[in-house]
Amino acid sequence: MRHVKVLLAAVLVFALQTTVISQLRIYGVVPNLILVTLLLMVLLPRDRSGIEFALIAGFLQDLFTAKALGTNVFIYVLIVMFFYYFKEMYFGENRISVVAGVVIATILYHLIFFITVIFLRDQYRSVLTVLGTAGIEAVYNSLLALAVLPLGRKWFESDFGI
Repeated sequence: MRHVKVLLAAVLVFALQTTVISQLRIYGVVPNLILVTLLLMVLLPRDRSGIEFALIAGFLQDLFTAKALGTNVFIYVLIVMFFYYFKEMYFGENRISVVAGVVIATILYHLIFFITVIFLRDQYRSVLTVLGTAGIEAVYNSLLALAVLPLGRKWFESDFGI
């Protein structure tokens, strides 16, 4: 049953990301609801479905929006592993930890994506442009995380959650 709930959560978050959230552009930057949800799954205590969610949501994102299959899966799994490793040492359950985690995850996402694009020999922007975009998106993702955090706590920590 847990696997079905993770699948449904990934499909729902992907659908929201590609329909509703994609319309909320500020300076051409869209918040990454998938990354925010993934981080909440990792940082909230009762959930252990981060890698599973990363695989499903990353695959959906690659399948429908990316040029290369596997790029987002790779990045999301790396981010989940990073945060699972450092979760006990540095991240608590408070809002400051969530915001710090979202900022770090967003910057990591953009840097790993930038390096991956270079290896794929695709068109890429300069490092300064990537960091500028990552900075705006980090603020945007942090605000989104603070808005979604109460809902995430109810969903992930309840007996009906994942």
